Amino acid sequence: LDSFISQLNMDRDILFVWLRTNEKVRLSRKEKRNRDLADTKDHFEFVDRRYPDIDSINVKNGTSVFIDTSAKTVQDVVSEIKTLI
Repeated sequence: LDSFISQLNMDRDILFVWLRTNEKVRLSRKEKRNRDLADTKDHFEFVDRRYPDIDSINVKNGTSVFIDTSAKTVQDVVSEIKTLI
């Protein structure tokens, strides 16, 4: 992300909002969406293996905020993001 930000040539503050939830809730939401093959369990497991501790992601050229959406409605999450910007 830092490499991407450095190429933007912008004099702006960058806010990264990471939405996260536990595996059980994430899989339940995927099943309810019944969207497409991008939401397969294999894809989720790949991301979990690639980033086992998402809190360790450090963006030097921006601010990162992690929001646990496990027990929040969409409206709750949107309101929380609005307070950040």
